Amino acid sequence: MSEQEQGDERAAAPPPDGPQPQPGQPPSGQAQPSGRPQPPPAAPPPGQPPHAPPPGAPGPYAPQAGPGPYAPPGAPVPYPPPAPGAPHPPQLYPQGPPGKPPPDSAMWAHLSALLIFVAGTGACCVGFLLSWIGPLNIRGKATDPFVRHHGTEGLNWGITQVVASVAFGALLAGSIYMAEEQGWPEWVPAVPMTAWGLYLVTSLAFAIVGCRRAKNGVLWSYPRPLALPFSRP
Repeated sequence: MSEQEQGDERAAAPPPDGPQPQPGQPPSGQAQPSGRPQPPPAAPPPGQPPHAPPPGAPGPYAPQAGPGPYAPPGAPVPYPPPAPGAPHPPQLYPQGPPGKPPPDSAMWAHLSALLIFVAGTGACCVGFLLSWIGPLNIRGKATDPFVRHHGTEGLNWGITQVVASVAFGALLAGSIYMAEEQGWPEWVPAVPMTAWGLYLVTSLAFAIVGCRRAKNGVLWSYPRPLALPFSRP
């Protein structure tokens, strides 16, 4: 093909799309060189690290919206039930959403035993033998593990008061017999009577503590000398 034919083909070819660069201008898509120096980057605000993101920009450690794995301060924290035979640690009421009050029946598991013990003993002298009836009824009807735990604690407290009353009564009767019939010192009966009084005051005080703990939603247990483990939750 001759040079004249090649020139005719180039002249007949369609022009490329888009604007054509003018003579002396760089092709499209390239930055134009500038003879003026670029200004330095602005300094960060006072108190902000040099490489920190600007205020308000989401960073890799920004707090995430929505509920997190940790409960807000003061909210009840769920705990798994303890293993069989393990002591129950103090913990908040594990059922329901935060702010839900515990059932009143948990408090009545302690209060019923306390009222029967005090009022029944003062009225007919047999209240100390019947203080376990109220907690037993609450425990038998409970479907909530929290209520059942406090019902069991109240039941053990009531049974322990029966055992302690019978034991101290037998010691007191024996000491009175020995002082009157066998010539023992007259102060001997005062020993079991004083011990019984101290034990009774301590038991009643802890029963009041149990009412308050159950009302506040705390999974609480009596000291073992005051509530022997006759029954398990």
